[in-house]
Amino acid sequence: MAYSAAGTDVELQVRFFKVETVDAAHGSMRLKVWLRMYWNDERLSWDPAQYGGVTYTHFWGDPTVTSGNSELWIPDIQPYNALSGIVHTLEPAMATVQNTGAVFYSRPGALDVMCKFSGLVAFPYDKLKCTIEFGGWSWGG
Repeated sequence: MAYSAAGTDVELQVRFFKVETVDAAHGSMRLKVWLRMYWNDERLSWDPAQYGGVTYTHFWGDPTVTSGNSELWIPDIQPYNALSGIVHTLEPAMATVQNTGAVFYSRPGALDVMCKFSGLVAFPYDKLKCTIEFGGWSWGG
């Protein structure tokens, strides 16, 4: 089994459901989202022929480090400009694991972010822009 010197590559997708609030005066925004992550963990792979043809299963994924309830490793990804961490605003969920070790983890909830809104010249007819930066919180790289 080969391991990457860089660690595990995680693909991140944010599916926006609704813009709940935009507060230009305080520089904040609340978004209803599904935060989806994809990664591969070879330690979770198996041969379907040895398990009755089962090609996928589900594991409970709780990113709260102190809970001890998670059945698998969850990437420590956070929005750097969050008002509060997503561990408090997104629900824990089931992860789908393929027999190849491919993992899909989708969490519904809200993103509360701080924004340096640009485009406030022609208020209220501006086109506001807020960048959300994601990355590893405890472990960088």
